[in-house]
Amino acid sequence: MDVPFRCGVPRAEVLTDRHPHWETGMFLKTHRGRKANVLRALSYFDGVHFAARGRAPALFSTALEDQACPPSTAFATFNAWAHTDKAIKVYDFNDRQGGGPYQDAEQVR
Repeated sequence: MDVPFRCGVPRAEVLTDRHPHWETGMFLKTHRGRKANVLRALSYFDGVHFAARGRAPALFSTALEDQACPPSTAFATFNAWAHTDKAIKVYDFNDRQGGGPYQDAEQVR
């Protein structure tokens, strides 16, 4: 689970204005009062809800400077992952690339 995308949608929508979250904000600027409907629709694709079905060991990663997938949303997915054999690697100074080749090497190990 490298840098889980589109997870923790309600939180991500208020934390960042990077794509695709920016598009949601732009929609809601012109369709006021539809926030609950939009978040309900996006919840069908929110990875946090699927994480509870995780039945395999998992290695997650997050990058602390990632604005597209804020770290708190990756941690929400990690915490919801059902299998007990799980780990998360945190890359302090990385952005969207997560851990890049360092994470690749970690996965091989």
